[in-house]
Amino acid sequence: MSDSRITYEREDILRLNSSSTFGFEVIDQAILDFISTEAIANKSSTHRKTKRGCKSGHRHKRGRLLQPCITKSAPHSKQPHHVQLPSVLYTNCRSLNEWKLNELSAIATTYQPSIICLTETWLSEEKEKSRLLPGYQSFYCHRKKRIGGGVGVLIANDLQTTQIEAHTTSTISAVWTLSNLNNYGQIIVGCIYHPPDADHDITLDYITTSLAGHCKKYPLAKYIITGDFNHLPVESVLSPLDIISLVNFNTRDNAQLDLVLSNISEYQPATQLAPIQDNDHCCILVNTKQARKPPKYIRTTKRIVNKERKNRVLHDIAIQNSIVFSLQYQYTKKPQHCIR
Repeated sequence: MSDSRITYEREDILRLNSSSTFGFEVIDQAILDFISTEAIANKSSTHRKTKRGCKSGHRHKRGRLLQPCITKSAPHSKQPHHVQLPSVLYTNCRSLNEWKLNELSAIATTYQPSIICLTETWLSEEKEKSRLLPGYQSFYCHRKKRIGGGVGVLIANDLQTTQIEAHTTSTISAVWTLSNLNNYGQIIVGCIYHPPDADHDITLDYITTSLAGHCKKYPLAKYIITGDFNHLPVESVLSPLDIISLVNFNTRDNAQLDLVLSNISEYQPATQLAPIQDNDHCCILVNTKQARKPPKYIRTTKRIVNKERKNRVLHDIAIQNSIVFSLQYQYTKKPQHCIR
């Protein structure tokens, strides 16, 4: 078996050690041709042929290598991004029986609200399971030792929603939910029932304490608060959060008992709807403001006008009019007949 290793003599080793060209005084041209040929072949086999563009030069490549952390963000659109916020329907149903539930389903089919808030549901644990609206998640809070009262929040199934609080006493009933909107953030929906004979200070203290806890836990959330407050001065408590009333009409006879409050500026004033069956409280619908159409821009060119340019333009117009007049006279002139 022959040895394939390369062997050197002593003179060859001394010559390699002393030579600065690693043993070659002059590199053979055949070796250079072979190296260049192999390099071109390897490059053509591993690299896909692409069309060279304006950013394929050495200057642009060096810039990308020297600044690897700099990224160019897409420019912001001139038109604002309008987010589709959920519409809200509120009513004081005064006993949510099967007939009123069917009428509420018809109203929901017509206006398609994403959030439905109800007060005075008059439900119990047994009746709560049968008061479900198709396409909505139900969050009820009813009294346990007293008939009447009770609140409920129904939210569309396409909104990711969880119940964060349910509070009920002999006087106050409230339920709070948290919904996540993909392009907007978190929205807290609260529905409160304050009876006419309840103490105002107790209800205001509860609302203040509850909102303080929600603001601490969800600092960036927006609020939608609905309910039958029965002349409760709730706006004085909600004003620090910029929560204002969207209802500017009477909801029962000549009194404004029911309110829909929010700190979302995209909502427009509430709309009054007919009450459900024989109820004396009207329904309230809140929608978002319609997006304004972008104005049509007309491109105009302004030129500097001085006396010299003005005279030149007038001169050109005069010449053009004279040419048009002469051509018109030439084609409209009657031909003269020859006299024989």
